[in-house]
Amino acid sequence: MTKLRPVVIIIFLLWLAFVLGAFYITQRPFAIQVGKGLCSTAWSLILTGILLTNAASWGGHLIRKVFPFINAEERALLGTGLGLGFFGLIGFGLAVLGAAHWYILLILQVALLAVVGWLGWLREAREDFTGLWQSLRTPVARGFLWIPCLAALFAILCLLLAFAPPADSFDALAYHLAVPSLWLKLGGLTSAQILPSYWFPELAEGVFVWGLGLGSEITPQLLHFAWGILTIALLWFWIQKLWGNSLAWRSIALMISMPSLPMIASWAYTDLTLCFFVVAVLYLLWRSIGVTDWRLWVLSGCFCGMAMGVKYASFVLPLVTIIWITWRQKRRLVDMIRSGCIFGATAILVACPWYIRNWIWTNNPFFPFVFGGKFWDSFQAAHYSFGGTGIGLNLVEIILLPFNVTLGHRDTTYFDGRIGPLWLILLPVCLWVLWSLRREIDEKRLAIYLLALFGALSLGFWTIGVITTNALWQSRYLFPALFMLSPLAALAWENLSHLDWKRVRISNVFNVLAAISILVSLLDFGLFVLFRNPLAVAIGIEAKQVYFERIQPTYGDALALVSQTPKDAHIYFLFEPRTYGMSRSVHSDLILDNLGHDFYIYHTPEAILHAWCSQGYTYVLYQREGDTLLENPIESRRLFSLLEIVSATPNTILYRVPPP
Repeated sequence: MTKLRPVVIIIFLLWLAFVLGAFYITQRPFAIQVGKGLCSTAWSLILTGILLTNAASWGGHLIRKVFPFINAEERALLGTGLGLGFFGLIGFGLAVLGAAHWYILLILQVALLAVVGWLGWLREAREDFTGLWQSLRTPVARGFLWIPCLAALFAILCLLLAFAPPADSFDALAYHLAVPSLWLKLGGLTSAQILPSYWFPELAEGVFVWGLGLGSEITPQLLHFAWGILTIALLWFWIQKLWGNSLAWRSIALMISMPSLPMIASWAYTDLTLCFFVVAVLYLLWRSIGVTDWRLWVLSGCFCGMAMGVKYASFVLPLVTIIWITWRQKRRLVDMIRSGCIFGATAILVACPWYIRNWIWTNNPFFPFVFGGKFWDSFQAAHYSFGGTGIGLNLVEIILLPFNVTLGHRDTTYFDGRIGPLWLILLPVCLWVLWSLRREIDEKRLAIYLLALFGALSLGFWTIGVITTNALWQSRYLFPALFMLSPLAALAWENLSHLDWKRVRISNVFNVLAAISILVSLLDFGLFVLFRNPLAVAIGIEAKQVYFERIQPTYGDALALVSQTPKDAHIYFLFEPRTYGMSRSVHSDLILDNLGHDFYIYHTPEAILHAWCSQGYTYVLYQREGDTLLENPIESRRLFSLLEIVSATPNTILYRVPPP
């Protein structure tokens, strides 16, 4: 028996493997079926954690060494944002060079994690965040404990939705995710006419390269959520230093009262990235009171350059900074010139990659605005701007603008354009508080004046845009202004106690209504998340394609039809701006002008068909929603009759372009 023991063991192991294999192959336990999805979700969380840890560690260490006037709590928040900003520059650089391969991205992040751990930078970051956490744990004022509770619910719901595929996030599918995925697919930039948003400033998209390049589309969404947390935390810290805990939590309540904010925070957008850099710059401007260290202007310029690398709309930020420097140092001409030059040179240096790229490729650093450019003509410019479609100089419309913005019924993107009712309710009190602050001590008065200046200019430029074109009627463009105005609105909330009467305590009435309003908003968002059931997709219970067909059937049809074409297909989109996730070479119709522009250039269906063939297009995907947008319906239908229908759904038609 001793001699036969090895044989018996081998036979038993084979028997064991056979029985277990047969059982689990037949039974297919649910835990095994979702194993791939669980691993993918776990990897997204690990990757996000590595990126944030590395950003906080080396960004915080850089600030510690170069900018000693920044304390621990400030360093935790500013350092993390600074590190993420540099990751955006590096990610874009690697993508441009065609070096954003998964193994290079992984080696760089793992090596950096090892370095920050070995050199003690990780420990420094942990100490900084410990100090920040202690500040956040200060007792909440009596009667306002509900605010941190609802803020926690806000964060949980945002985090859950961030695990969903980007079906609802239109701009992510059109360019925030589509552009970096295109960089990765093509191995760099291309001179082909692609889409206007391909040439926007794309610092945040450079950060998204790390997630997409390492196989996670959830990581970009989690990173945008992290930027939102950093923004709110920095504002809380700033307000708490000046006015205490009660006012700081009131500001948080006003921010989370906006129904659109949790959706935006959960998507791979760039709005909260911009908000963070705006808060960082304005906070450092306020910190310049009494600080003569020239390095402060370097740091604020760096953050301003990063803001300019996120959106063109950031132009208000350097304008406010120049006004602030001029006003504060008007009696010290040499200091004013030196501070402005240091700030401006740093901001331009950090922001220049996007503008130099555009200058080289399109002959316009601000493409497609101001100067037009290589891939742009008058037809596209007019179609993009929708000039003359705004409210015009209608005095009644301008006066009612705050009311209409609050109602949200005219916003071009309803779900991501709702700001809630609390801001409008507090608006008259805000104006009174702003006037009464003239008697406050300098550090409080100047902080509010600085934030009010940014808010007023942002709202003013947005109003000018809305007067000109309906395309800019998007309330989420007001997020930076509203975030900056939250301390003023919180002061207005606090000063409602002056309206209290022995029979009616207005402050208590508003407190209760504010709590109910925020709770209703979060419950509504909770139902939104519940219907989408993001964790079911994240762990593999529901297929991603099925999710798209359920949530966005139009785009789900487009994804399915494109996947049916040959791998070498080149597909021209009509009235479909979104391209993220497409498995073939496609040409987006970002501003819904492809067909109209083709008629503008080629005039006849036959000439258009010939142009499509000569440009190498083999298929045309047409979204039926474009039926109402056809500028030449008769000629358009004649063009479609020259094509061969391959497949059709209630939403989408796929045509084959006949060979010439």
